[in-house]
Amino acid sequence: MHNKKTSGDFMDFYDEIINYTKEEARKITNDRINYLEDNSFESNIIGYHIGGKFSKQDLEEKEGKTIFDLDVSCFYPGYIKKGTKIVYGLFYDSLGNASNNGQYYYIDSDNYIYDFVEFIIDKEVINETDLFGYILDFLKEYLGIIEIISREDMFKPILDNKGINIESKNHKLSCFKGKGNAMCTEYSIMAQNILSVFGIDSYLLIGTQKFDDEEKEWHAFNLVSYRDENDKEVSLLVDFTNHIVIFDQKFNIIAMNPYTKPIDKINQELVNDLMNNNKHLILENYNYFVLGNSIFETTDGKKRDYCLDNSVCGKVIKKTR
Repeated sequence: MHNKKTSGDFMDFYDEIINYTKEEARKITNDRINYLEDNSFESNIIGYHIGGKFSKQDLEEKEGKTIFDLDVSCFYPGYIKKGTKIVYGLFYDSLGNASNNGQYYYIDSDNYIYDFVEFIIDKEVINETDLFGYILDFLKEYLGIIEIISREDMFKPILDNKGINIESKNHKLSCFKGKGNAMCTEYSIMAQNILSVFGIDSYLLIGTQKFDDEEKEWHAFNLVSYRDENDKEVSLLVDFTNHIVIFDQKFNIIAMNPYTKPIDKINQELVNDLMNNNKHLILENYNYFVLGNSIFETTDGKKRDYCLDNSVCGKVIKKTR
């Protein structure tokens, strides 16, 4: 039994579970998940709206890349329910036939949320920043950091007797556990659901990220909103995979934390600008340096550029049929 008291909206849930046994905390978590499942945003697909079967798409060449006229669900608020399909791959041939080529999975399990509750129940969590760090620690351990199997080998296209790609429910989020091949999409999705259980508003974004003038890369990240101990509203961009490093005084890496930076208030105007007006969130890059009992933020002059890219780009593949 604990008697810790901490700050912020999420602490109602946290303060409740730490004062119960793990079995009781599991029951509380189960009730919370059931509520979120029943009240989550309705969406069957996150990512590209493209199936496993190659089909002809409208496309054009733009800035040296092939752009498809496809629907893409790139913004998702709150808890992501079981059964949701995540499509992270888009492949095409020279004729403009496109497919996900097996690179999709279904949200099939919430076991990791129960595991996180057991993980956090004995931790001293002071504020939301602490919680973000513990989520990253947990996910790295849960998903693994040494690649056992590549994503491409784990989720291969499944062909019918005519050699046409077909969908399979065996492509599951739970397959990533311990494989060391999880990437930004899985980290962002799982973090978002954990944050939702802890009462923190979170939004999944699938777009691009780059440093300064480097080539942009497809990337998933989160926006979060909560009220701090002073009842002040806080809005942050949180990146659980392109994280920041904490150095000791000899510049040894001693820990890693999610990248977090304040942004404008998360409201309909911001969402509209991100989705429809090509708004970029350009934020300063930083790391932490520990000296004695103090921690300092150090910057390297680089900028991070996050946005929801309006273009839909894929990867050329030789179609097997």
